[in-house]
Amino acid sequence: MNEIAFEPRSADDPTTSRRVWRIAPSGQSGTHAYFTSTSFDIEGRLLATVEIGGRVQLCRVDLRRGVSHQLTELGGMELQSFCVMPQRRGAVVTLGTDELVFVDTETGAHRTVLKAPEGFYVGLPTADNSGRFVAVCVAEKTPGFTRSTALYANMEERFYSRPRCLVLRIDLDTDEVDVIWGEHNLISHVLIDPSDPDTIVYCHEGGYLADTRLWAVSARKSHKKRPRRLFAESRNQFLVHEFFCPDGVLGVQIGEWPDDHVELTWGDPRTRHGVLFLDMDGGIVEEYRHAANRSKHVQSNANRSLIVADTFSATWEQPHDDGMLALLRPDAGKVLRPERLCAHATSWLSQASHPHPSFSPDEKFIAFTSDAGGSLSPYVVEI
Repeated sequence: MNEIAFEPRSADDPTTSRRVWRIAPSGQSGTHAYFTSTSFDIEGRLLATVEIGGRVQLCRVDLRRGVSHQLTELGGMELQSFCVMPQRRGAVVTLGTDELVFVDTETGAHRTVLKAPEGFYVGLPTADNSGRFVAVCVAEKTPGFTRSTALYANMEERFYSRPRCLVLRIDLDTDEVDVIWGEHNLISHVLIDPSDPDTIVYCHEGGYLADTRLWAVSARKSHKKRPRRLFAESRNQFLVHEFFCPDGVLGVQIGEWPDDHVELTWGDPRTRHGVLFLDMDGGIVEEYRHAANRSKHVQSNANRSLIVADTFSATWEQPHDDGMLALLRPDAGKVLRPERLCAHATSWLSQASHPHPSFSPDEKFIAFTSDAGGSLSPYVVEI
């Protein structure tokens, strides 16, 4: 494990005066973890993927001491391709398209825990609170008719190809791999219940093509494998961007259009946007509504009293600001009232450039990604 030069550049946001740190060294790209995972270890240090010497590596950043350590020396890692397990002091990263590797975030020691078979790829991993169990999707590669590099350009191709997709759970204590579920449907996000690793949520991908996005299945071997639908979407509803709260409540963004509105346009003031919180029986724990335009991505704190969003919108009369992070607090009527947090000013040109803001476990900081400085970098803002 190598200590690398690290001089965090911090400044006060000109609008809100909150302190913001830029993490990646000048001229090098980096990202924090995807918002379905924490980006911090148990000591409050940031874990990030950073380009070092032309290759992406996992790094551990201590903002308080101004020290950064390169944890890995591996080939094939991509930006944002990992999840963090604070209690285990570890992370699971994807190498290339077909390998999962566990990394000890104290020592940098690593081992392979899964290798996908020929013709399949591994998705983004997810871990429970204890760090013992990891869930992931292994999916069949699709033919590749669409050659466009635009984001989601091949969505229809992948959806109608009906690839074979398997939901797997890995026990990191034993390295045992169990196949929990499989089907001929495009599965994207797989999320293990952080409070109950025997429950795994998976999502039918396909955007507007998918009838029902959210499903849950039991990992218990004695249970009959019969996935349950977590939320019955009507024909004018659309769900995106799900994440777990630490207590096992699932958050998901919802859009709802008038029945007579055929084309689903996110910026239409006739739409309603909000955040649903569901239990694993599909019951609604909370339902909050945005005051105006939707946020592109949100994540909640542990008790769902505060939400971070990657856009700011207060009223339909004012243009929404997609270069600003916002803190959203539900009022008595369960409408989310926004407060500007800090600017991110990202380009939105790639999946990796999306801010994907997420709370630190102590809820004192929020990590996000932006390419506003000329290259991708993780950032941390103090709440």
